[in-house]
Amino acid sequence: MKRRVCLTLCGAALALALAACGGANPTAGAESQPSLVSSQAESSQQESSVQAATPQPRQAEPSQGESASSAAEGALVLTQQDSGAEAGYEPTITLYPDGTFALFASFYDGSVTISGTYAQEGDGYVLTPTDSTAQGTAGSDVGEITLTPSGGGFAYSGGQLGATYDGAVFLPPQQ
Repeated sequence: MKRRVCLTLCGAALALALAACGGANPTAGAESQPSLVSSQAESSQQESSVQAATPQPRQAEPSQGESASSAAEGALVLTQQDSGAEAGYEPTITLYPDGTFALFASFYDGSVTISGTYAQEGDGYVLTPTDSTAQGTAGSDVGEITLTPSGGGFAYSGGQLGATYDGAVFLPPQQ
């Protein structure tokens, strides 16, 4: 009798352990076995959702490289001289023909793009930020920025912004 009680308790403990570890439950086993038809339907739905989530190239539109160059066509792109940033991460100001601008700056913990409008004043520019991708304090409270002619480029004035500081020189691309 003692042995039977012990075996019953061990069996119950084993069943609880298997249930806790995600072991198969005999009643759930029947529920988790989908029929062949419903399995094929789910597979078909998953494939169509994967295809919908995967970006498909459009034949009528230019490739990303072509669209980037055509979007920047007519824009003045200025790159900060001697910023100390790695190639491709230099602070850059792009002045678009429609009167908008985008300023890209890198920080130790990420990068920020500040956009807004600009107006030409004499030979320089006054940039008024309206939007920023900054999260936190760095780059989120940028005020008016001025670019004044300096040598072959423009001197920045608008406060510290990552590697960009008052007096930093932004140059157009070499022709």
